[in-house]
Amino acid sequence: MENYQIIKTNMCMVLDENGKMLVMNRTKSDWPGLTFPGGHLEANETLLESVIREVKEEAGLVITPPHYRGKIVWVNDKKKICEIAYLFQVKGYQGTLISSSEGEAFFINPQDYSSYPLSTDFEKVFAIVND
Repeated sequence: MENYQIIKTNMCMVLDENGKMLVMNRTKSDWPGLTFPGGHLEANETLLESVIREVKEEAGLVITPPHYRGKIVWVNDKKKICEIAYLFQVKGYQGTLISSSEGEAFFINPQDYSSYPLSTDFEKVFAIVND
């Protein structure tokens, strides 16, 4: 991985009191389809701070510190980029659900996710956070 740019990101599965999970139907061309809220770490920000911020920005919800579930790595040899997505899960939240410029945010039953257009490797991400 010498000379590769390392990009750190996060995703979070937020579960409500009925076991439904928060998803986003991203409309942006760089990552379209069903995914979990998340995004890039900002300078001088911890992983936990970043995932809490991203869920608030993208869905309007305030979560307690989530539980780390694992990571997934994407490597683009042509662009010399290695993206590491740290994956989290949390049960419960406060606030009112909103959608953002990233896409529509809504809750679904976990078993229903495959009936939607999926973002890259969403099935792998789901398997990690739902394990």
